[in-house]
Amino acid sequence: MLASGTRLGPYQIVSILGAGGMGEVYLARDTRLSRQVAIKVLPERLSASVDARQRFEREAHAISQLSHPNICTLYDVGTALVPRVIASVPLQTGTGAPTTPHPDQTFIGETPGSDGLIGYLVMEYLEGESLAQRIERGPLSFAEVLRHGIEIASALDRAHRAGIVHRDLKPGNVMLTDTGTKLLDFGLAKAFVPNGPLAVDALGEPGPALTREGEIQGTLAYMAPEQLQGLAVDARSDVFALGALLFEMATGRRAFAGADHASVIGAIMAGEVPEFSGDAQALPPAFERLVRTCLAKDPALRWQAARDIALHLAAINELHGPAPMPPHRPLAWLPWAIAVVALAAVGWLSRDPAALPVNQPSVRFTVSPPADSSFQLFSEGRSFALSPDGSQLAFLARGNASSQIYLRALSSLEALPLAGTEGALSLAWSPDSRRLAYFTNNRLLRVDIDKGSTPVPITDVSPGAGYSATWGADGRIVYAQVSGERILAVSTSDGKSEVLLQADLARGDARLTWPSFLPDGKRFVFLAHAVDNRKELREYRPDGEPRVVAALESDARVLANGNILYVRDATLLMQPYDLDKAALLGEPHPIASDVGYFLTTGFAAFSASDTGLIAFQSYTANSRMVWFDRSGSAGETLGDEGQYLDLTFSPDGKSLLFDRIQPGPNTFDVWMHEFGSAGETRVSAGRDTEISGVWLPGMDAIIYAANTGAGPRLRRLDLATSADREMLPGRGFQRPEDVSPDGKVLAFTERPFDGAGQFRAWTLELDGTSTPQPLYQSAFQQGAVRFSPDGRHVAFIANDTGKRELYVAPFPGPGPKVRISANGAVLVRWPRAAGEILYVSGDNRLIAVPVSTGAQLEIGLATELFALPPRGWVNFDSTPDGQRLLAIVPPSDSGALSLTVITGSDGQPTP
Repeated sequence: MLASGTRLGPYQIVSILGAGGMGEVYLARDTRLSRQVAIKVLPERLSASVDARQRFEREAHAISQLSHPNICTLYDVGTALVPRVIASVPLQTGTGAPTTPHPDQTFIGETPGSDGLIGYLVMEYLEGESLAQRIERGPLSFAEVLRHGIEIASALDRAHRAGIVHRDLKPGNVMLTDTGTKLLDFGLAKAFVPNGPLAVDALGEPGPALTREGEIQGTLAYMAPEQLQGLAVDARSDVFALGALLFEMATGRRAFAGADHASVIGAIMAGEVPEFSGDAQALPPAFERLVRTCLAKDPALRWQAARDIALHLAAINELHGPAPMPPHRPLAWLPWAIAVVALAAVGWLSRDPAALPVNQPSVRFTVSPPADSSFQLFSEGRSFALSPDGSQLAFLARGNASSQIYLRALSSLEALPLAGTEGALSLAWSPDSRRLAYFTNNRLLRVDIDKGSTPVPITDVSPGAGYSATWGADGRIVYAQVSGERILAVSTSDGKSEVLLQADLARGDARLTWPSFLPDGKRFVFLAHAVDNRKELREYRPDGEPRVVAALESDARVLANGNILYVRDATLLMQPYDLDKAALLGEPHPIASDVGYFLTTGFAAFSASDTGLIAFQSYTANSRMVWFDRSGSAGETLGDEGQYLDLTFSPDGKSLLFDRIQPGPNTFDVWMHEFGSAGETRVSAGRDTEISGVWLPGMDAIIYAANTGAGPRLRRLDLATSADREMLPGRGFQRPEDVSPDGKVLAFTERPFDGAGQFRAWTLELDGTSTPQPLYQSAFQQGAVRFSPDGRHVAFIANDTGKRELYVAPFPGPGPKVRISANGAVLVRWPRAAGEILYVSGDNRLIAVPVSTGAQLEIGLATELFALPPRGWVNFDSTPDGQRLLAIVPPSDSGALSLTVITGSDGQPTP
């Protein structure tokens, strides 16, 4: 031990503060600046090695550059030749007052009077107590946990970005001072090169730290599994230790405890994180998930950066109220406070951006789709979702094959595909952020993310329909068909379903859609569509009747901070929500504009986590109608850019009907273009969606589908008189496909609202007295019906084989259907005068098949005309002679459907 008055260069020893396996800490006076400092004297075994001293000095100088308010400042490093004596002193875990010593804790120096070369560090002197001392008195308040956790994570982030890993984060290396949390001994463990085995004292604190390959360094109870295995460590090892610290601060218990070292190691390597429940204070689920993610055994499954933890802790802090300020001090401190404010102002002007507080204005960043793929925008499902803990973004993307779920940790720049999820159409996270549920065409499945397991079916659903789902606290998934009349719940364990809500027809209900659980995981909001196209948001409560919230027209999410998110006219809004009364409060606050939105279904392209992150999708580029010849060469563009859905030439080829979206409410209207004229005419102009116009002979009338609250219904419009009437009241989701050449028969598809959800093809004689008849008796989905030029056959697409293929059958029958396509079919046309069928195959190629429908059906050899652009076509039609094609071409930019993530306070306005 160094005697009082000993000089280490310009520093004069005042008194011993403490000692441990890594050296002694003294209070000293800097004789040049007349200030108090703390000096750590390094062990003899380190000071005696020239190589070790040089390495230590290099790394100490690097650490001295870490300027951060929550890192104990390193002022100086040096060596000195001084006499040493034997002493027994208590272990000091910080740079302030010593802790209570353990009976077995002593430091044995050299013999009295001997001289030795020692290395030393000079640090700022801190007054306060260590986190270890504070935890001895019990758990910290949740506000304190958040405040200290944010500061520790911010300090770690600053060091990690400088390439320095702490390696020994523990309560004893964290000081709590009047000015905030201070992290000690930052990164110095990597400089220690001892020769002996791991030494652990009676309290579980280590002796020498090791750096030889395959050896352990750090404090046992806070070591990550890779440290215990002697593997390379990085920032994620500090993340594990931070998780252990957060658990201990909140509960007063160690995350991994044991009677001996072996049991502690076993708990870290294979044990589960203890339950948080049973402690004095209730902890939000978001905090528990955050800590469990920190403590994942596999570094790849943890938070990948300390800054992410700081951001999420700050978001939780905003949700649960600001952390309290330090205790009030007497007015005698006022001069010092003024000085601190002045220094802070100077610091702000010359600040390091990395050292700024984490609770700052919102940050927005764009997520790009994986290479050679594009995002999906599906107005009958949820194509992306933030995990409740805010750590990951799950989304659907499509390459050359079907859509698939991708996962991107928000701390990473790369999204990875989730194996086995091909064909996914809509998804939802579990409350613990460990599992995903998703819909395919006919099933609801789940997959365990953290276990990497294969998807497990939960229940079958009706094919051909869009679904949305939300996962409750009781393990059940609540889901609804976007065009259906029921909201159901299904158990994830046994697949048993029950109907929770049924549309009340007497009340005027038509559809119940978009369920979304409230933060308690028991109640949920949903959107009710009325038969007159009105919509209202309601709240379901297990113990009573649903309550009307407000006349909203979009999917909505209620957040844990007492706000609700919804969309109006493509603007994402946030508004205070009364959780007790199920009512909106105050005024809405705009969050983002140009958000994907479709009034007809109530679809709104956004997601939110429990921690306050928000993601939304915009559509920033539009499709075009482009002319092509039979070789695939693109010609001029027809009309302006826009969002198009369907198009069809008139029988004489002189006019065109097409669907284009109306910005704002984002609903489709039917438009007409007359070739040779100057412009376009909007044929339908209702507030909601009108689509899929088909011509009647003479071109003086059209049949189209107009949405009502119960879904699109067939209507006939006289173009001369504007007389407009509904054709088949009281039926399901209807869409016209084609009219026979003689104008006597309409072919249409319909999806019923009885839960079947399967589109099937029907025909209706247009004499005003007939009833619809099935086009072709089948249990499978049918669509894309086209009459032959002589009206004696029909072409249609059906999924009898499990894959969409093109068939031709006699009309009105009887007779077998004949398969035409060889590799799937998605779009089909039968030109009036070409003697062939044109269709787009499943692998995105335009195919021509000669067809004769005389006395008997004759089918020639198929010819590939050309390959479509990488992203295919939305739809197409050909001129009556089949020589020119007009196609709706989506944007070539795969990032046109951009995803944006919002972090920070702008995403969390207070109620």
